[in-house]
Amino acid sequence: MTKKMLQKMLIASLIGYLVACANPVRTLTKQQLIEDKAAFAQEYEDDLNVMAKKSQVRLATEYHHQAQQSYDILVLSGGGAYGAFGAGFLKGWGNVSDSELARPDFDSVSGISTGALIAPFAFVGTEESYEQIVNLYRNPDKGMVVPRSIISFLTGSQAYYDARVLHKRINESITPSLVNTISEKGSKNSTLIVGATNLDYGVMRVWDLSEIAKTQDSQNARKDITQKLIASSAIPSAFPPVTIDGHLYVDGGASMQVVSGIDDRSWLYEENSTSMEFVEANRPLRLRIWIIVNNKLVLDPDVVRNAWSSIATRSLVSLMRGSTLQTIQDIETFSHMINKRSDFDVEMRFVSIPQHFEIRTSDDLFDSQTMQELVELGEKMGADPKSWKSRALRPGASILKN
Repeated sequence: MTKKMLQKMLIASLIGYLVACANPVRTLTKQQLIEDKAAFAQEYEDDLNVMAKKSQVRLATEYHHQAQQSYDILVLSGGGAYGAFGAGFLKGWGNVSDSELARPDFDSVSGISTGALIAPFAFVGTEESYEQIVNLYRNPDKGMVVPRSIISFLTGSQAYYDARVLHKRINESITPSLVNTISEKGSKNSTLIVGATNLDYGVMRVWDLSEIAKTQDSQNARKDITQKLIASSAIPSAFPPVTIDGHLYVDGGASMQVVSGIDDRSWLYEENSTSMEFVEANRPLRLRIWIIVNNKLVLDPDVVRNAWSSIATRSLVSLMRGSTLQTIQDIETFSHMINKRSDFDVEMRFVSIPQHFEIRTSDDLFDSQTMQELVELGEKMGADPKSWKSRALRPGASILKN
């Protein structure tokens, strides 16, 4: 996303604030929100407990039935059109023959924003599904999103862009066949996690789409999954928010750029966790965490104009990059801490768009040439095992050598 586009969105947000009285009035009151908070939290906790239970069962099943067992977690970040890099990387990764670094059949896939749109295809994990997601990014529809006129804001528009074509493309990509396959994998206790930001409570909300596919009929599951993917990728002010159960949801990147799917931290504190009793002495449980960042890790140097729009834009992008770095460091720390236990063997690797790679600027949010170049870069890097890094940058000093 270019500076110019971010500035337009910030201006659109300001205009939207100034003419808020023209926007559709919501019937939800603050008192209702407060009263509903306990129920919302309980539903969320129940969902997280189901995910944790599925993961424990999957861990035990793989451990007992696979001689070279490993529980593989794929984490896909946000990045808008730059998701073309991640789509290309996953496809290129399929050409790696080294058994240690070859693309695995993932046990857990999680995604935010553009990463959420990629996640279902990586979860299915067939060559056909990887090719399908690459084609979606390589060939964006003309007019995928269209800027609205200033008049639309004055009459109550919720977003800078008209994203109906994008939403139609997302809906068409989630086919009944894809939903059925997601359900089948969910029945084997794999998890497909996507996250969106609940603006009313100001928190990340994640869902396991494989559980949705497994517990609902195909038609309703397809509709529900599509809705949550659109919510996860609804860039604030750029795309319209999505109403789910009466609450407004926007891009998961508004709260976190990366969601790892590692929510159960009890392993760090319980030396003899009952859920890990199946692990044999001298045969630790392998966890491999693969993170694909659909962006550069560090901002390119730029002279910022001493104007509110430039300052606000640069600050917002800096905050987002810092959040990504912090999460990667958190996962790295998690890996090192859990490796202190004899029953675990954890590896964390990540990859991102290289700092030296020049991303062409465009006013088109989904510029086809830019996306094509990123797909090609991703395919090339995915086929090279040396692309992976294992040492996180320091969030507060990422410009320094680590």
